[in-house]
Amino acid sequence: MKKVSRIKTTAMFLAFCTASACAVEAKPGELEKTEVNPLTFNEYKSAVNDINIKEHTMTLAQLEKLHGKPQLVILDLRSEHEYNQGHIKGAINFGPDITQARLEKFVPDKQATVVVYCTNNLFPSRRISLNFASLPQIVNAGYAQSYVLEDLWHSGFETVDKFKAGPLWQGEEKSK
Repeated sequence: MKKVSRIKTTAMFLAFCTASACAVEAKPGELEKTEVNPLTFNEYKSAVNDINIKEHTMTLAQLEKLHGKPQLVILDLRSEHEYNQGHIKGAINFGPDITQARLEKFVPDKQATVVVYCTNNLFPSRRISLNFASLPQIVNAGYAQSYVLEDLWHSGFETVDKFKAGPLWQGEEKSK
């Protein structure tokens, strides 16, 4: 129960930090004038409490079975630099800016299976996981079939190395 509480607290904290500390700089002409209606703290807290994280976590084996299916959308929440170093094949470099407009642009079908991942899936870091902050926002935006990828490093770093050497990984970081 402590771990779930810690995850919920972390997610709530990160949701408010994401907009300011982790904001991605927009390229000229990229932003359209749209009304932004962020969740209030209590709305976000309610969204976090409504999610059963076990039911919204996807294993690597599940991802491997779904990979390549048209209804699967993989969102890489890391920076563009990290994405360019290597990413899951077919993943969209979405970054940490979770808005209704961006979701609708990149994931127009709300019935799609959405999988999010970030640096914390690949190795332990001192960063707060973007997955747990983003998931409640994505589900709250109407994407009920949204999942975080399990943390691969919990199974050992050899699991991460094997994954990066396998068919689902592409980029400069491709392991040999």
